[in-house]
Amino acid sequence: MKNLLFFLLTLLVANVFSQSLEPDETHNIDKYIYNLNVSGKYSVWYKTHNLDIDDDKITRPFIICEGFDPVNSWSGKDVYRYQMNVGFMSCLRNRGYDIIILLA
Repeated sequence: MKNLLFFLLTLLVANVFSQSLEPDETHNIDKYIYNLNVSGKYSVWYKTHNLDIDDDKITRPFIICEGFDPVNSWSGKDVYRYQMNVGFMSCLRNRGYDIIILLA
């Protein structure tokens, strides 16, 4: 039983650390809407590639919006890394969610 538990834990840790911190896509937003200039950036991390679903399309989006950051010091990768440390991102991606981080 201990060997099985150790094996499963090893697989979980390997899966968490094998997921890249680099986004699959990054896009800039620069729009002029209702006399306001709206600019920002968003990054996309697609679900893990072990499902029978097309991997390069957003099918189950999970959107995270950056909070208050007056000096604009966080990047999408920083937000992803912060959430990855607690296993949140791996859990979502393994369940088939595409992660979108929106930065203003």
